[in-house]
Amino acid sequence: MGMSGVSDLDISGRSDLLLPGAWLRRAAGPLQLQQVPQQLLQLTVVSRDALITSATNCLTSFLAGFVVFSVLGYMSFVQRRPIEQVARRAVATIGGASFWAIIFFFMIVTLGLDTTFGALEAVITGIMDEYPMLRRKRELFVAGIIAYCFLGSLVTTTYGGIYMVQLFDTYAAPISILLVVF
Repeated sequence: MGMSGVSDLDISGRSDLLLPGAWLRRAAGPLQLQQVPQQLLQLTVVSRDALITSATNCLTSFLAGFVVFSVLGYMSFVQRRPIEQVARRAVATIGGASFWAIIFFFMIVTLGLDTTFGALEAVITGIMDEYPMLRRKRELFVAGIIAYCFLGSLVTTTYGGIYMVQLFDTYAAPISILLVVF
């Protein structure tokens, strides 16, 4: 009963794994512990923080998947339907639906913030390593990067914003992340 949704986390026998787009989405996703370079595996403060950040990111993503598929499994059991058909009404029928909806929304927001902070810190660290003179004015540099990201994301708030998001998601993010990481 309780594990029917969680068992869908298993990827064996999935035909979509034969498509290249599925690999791009998964490779550019949040489970990126392999990005920690070997030089950081020394027992230093930097490596400890890098490993803690990577492990927290991976565990948070796994927890989110576990929660989502547990809810979907519960709904699949209650409605006696395949898990694909119950995704839209998952939270509405659980006892205390408002509480769980708030917790679920909070989880999604924190996952987004976690990923954003990790990506921004990677960009900031890479640029500051390349240009050490920026370290003296780190606060101003970070503020400039955040302002640049804010101004660049304003286009997504227009009527055509969803098309820009899809354009970036399909052509910009996965392939560039793969090239930068590997």
